[in-house]
Amino acid sequence: MKKSKLIWLILLLIIMLVACISTPSEPAVKTMPPDFVVNPPLQEESIFGLGSGKSTSIPVAIGISEQRAKQSLAIQLNANVYTMLTNYARISGNLYGSNTNEFSKHIEQQVTAALLKEPLVMRWVKTSDDVIWAFATFRKIDAARMVAAIIEREADGYDDFRSIDAFTLMEQQLDQIITKPTLVDY
Repeated sequence: MKKSKLIWLILLLIIMLVACISTPSEPAVKTMPPDFVVNPPLQEESIFGLGSGKSTSIPVAIGISEQRAKQSLAIQLNANVYTMLTNYARISGNLYGSNTNEFSKHIEQQVTAALLKEPLVMRWVKTSDDVIWAFATFRKIDAARMVAAIIEREADGYDDFRSIDAFTLMEQQLDQIITKPTLVDY
């Protein structure tokens, strides 16, 4: 009994030794992302979104990367919308009103939906590892107009909201940001 255990132990050690000695496989080479991902441009009049996608079908990969770039823009815009609406609520003395948070979430949903439908200026690059990178550009003035239109359309349902004041805050908020896009990649 002891001999069979000893033989099994020796065999196991030999197998482990052979496995350790064998040549390691080459690690997957991952290429560098495009320059616009590593060093995004700094433009005061635009905000940017980045996305990437990989698929066996190039059109599918482009669609994935484009949607992710738009999602990146939505994340940035919604952060500014939330800040603008919270600042407005503070100024108007209604920060803790029941409608403030509900209104903010509703506007953010509308902004995301509108942005995902919006035709944007896109740039795509395919890297050697078959990843498609998308770079979306959205002018701040167009973003402010889009948000203002949504707020104008939705503000009637919320009693203490004056959209013209909030629009002024939104313009100020957008003027203050220096965009550094958030990569949306899964």
